[in-house]
Amino acid sequence: LYRMIDDTEALTKAAINGELSTRADIAQHKGGYRQIVEGMNNTLDAVIEPVNEARDVLEKLAQGNLNIAVTGDYQGDHAVIKDALNSTIETLKGYIGEIADILGQMSNGNLNVKIVSDYKGDFIKLKESINGIVASLNEVLGEINTAAEQVSTGTSQVSDGSQEISQGASEQ
Repeated sequence: LYRMIDDTEALTKAAINGELSTRADIAQHKGGYRQIVEGMNNTLDAVIEPVNEARDVLEKLAQGNLNIAVTGDYQGDHAVIKDALNSTIETLKGYIGEIADILGQMSNGNLNVKIVSDYKGDFIKLKESINGIVASLNEVLGEINTAAEQVSTGTSQVSDGSQEISQGASEQ
């Protein structure tokens, strides 16, 4: 019983310190106590598996890999965490895919683009910035086009005037 109390305290302290891989030595226990300690170890194993998989997915996500997901068959709160993490990854993939598409079209000269999907949270600022850039470029290019048309019109008028002067000089 004293060994079981010591192991329970050690496992509790380790869990509080985030050392979820710590296990009690079941060989130190006999009978029902052994079953209790083995049950505690099994419980910790059930808790650590989804935590480790989520950690691995988050590490890959931090490296820019969006083609990942938590795939374990988890129940209860672990399933909620799995679904939330996978949903976050899918949302990021959608945002990045759309932004990459819009920027690709812009680099190919198509400025008739706009992000229209519903963005959430801080991603709204990114959407608004990209749409603002497209609008600004369209405005600047529109002004350049107007100026070019005015120069063309002025050039035609100067050319017509020169032609009239030339024709008048020829007649004189």
